[in-house]
Amino acid sequence: MMEWGEGPGVLGVHGWNSRGSRFSHLIKPLLDSGYRFVVFDAPAHGGSSGSHLDLMQYARAVSKIAERTGPFYGLLAHSFGAAASLLAFERGLRVEKIVFLSALNGIQGPIRYLTHRAGMPENLAHSIQACFEKRFKRNLASLEAINLVPRLNLPPSLICHDRHDPILPFCNAQDLARVWKDSRLLMTNGVGHQGILDDPEVVRQVVSFISS
Repeated sequence: MMEWGEGPGVLGVHGWNSRGSRFSHLIKPLLDSGYRFVVFDAPAHGGSSGSHLDLMQYARAVSKIAERTGPFYGLLAHSFGAAASLLAFERGLRVEKIVFLSALNGIQGPIRYLTHRAGMPENLAHSIQACFEKRFKRNLASLEAINLVPRLNLPPSLICHDRHDPILPFCNAQDLARVWKDSRLLMTNGVGHQGILDDPEVVRQVVSFISS
């Protein structure tokens, strides 16, 4: 875990195959605005121990970090970290402002994409989904953001997504904004899935939203 500054806390939750330091471009702007910024490496990522990470495990890690180092005024989550954060909110995590960047809305889409990309027959794709559901002990549809968000008491959000994101399509952000009543959608054009974390205008808008 890494921590900078003093004041109201903001927690950063990184994406898949990444690490907490990926939020480096946001550290100084948040500190200059009077916030304490906390990031961490998920299990089996960065400097953390472990050999694997799944969605439920990551959600538990987010909840545990928040319990140990909170309370937090805001939360920033990128990609896979956004899906894990939603489940942490389901588990009771509370903040006043949320920012999702290139958010993953669930795991049904990635399963469909990967099985289609690999040319797997439909019955095998269904078997893979059944394995996930057995492991998670819940229906995968219940993990989708469009189903989770309407039944959670969530604070205002800023949803940032690139129009040409090559990994997670922009319609993910549109779907999320549609079901999140108190949300604002910020579209970028050409910064990509990872570059959205480094874009100066996105950083400015994120800090402005947290501070507003």
